[in-house]
Amino acid sequence: MKIKRLPVAISLYFVLSGACYAAATIAHGVIRFEGSIIDPPCTTDINAQSRIALSNCPNATRTMVLKAHSVATSSAKAKVKVELLSDTTQGHYYDQQYRLVDDTGSPIRSGMFLITMSLP
Repeated sequence: MKIKRLPVAISLYFVLSGACYAAATIAHGVIRFEGSIIDPPCTTDINAQSRIALSNCPNATRTMVLKAHSVATSSAKAKVKVELLSDTTQGHYYDQQYRLVDDTGSPIRSGMFLITMSLP
């Protein structure tokens, strides 16, 4: 009777160890995402007071950075800063108004400037 127990024990061992290996391979895999996230762009406007208005911007672009550079042809280019005037939130969207100022904080009324909007 002892001889019959040995094959049963060996068979049981292989069956159970195979089940353990099968469970380990189920845990591995690959997750793949496809598609894109699309938000409507901001509406931009520059009014007569040289204010830059951004309207209906999605909150995902809230960390946007505005920079301005003078593109004047003279060798003495003016330093330009972008100053935030107002910031309002309307649910999932926001509005902001900016203006260009010089080193002294005075609004700039004329000139040619390159304004760059970037997301970090």
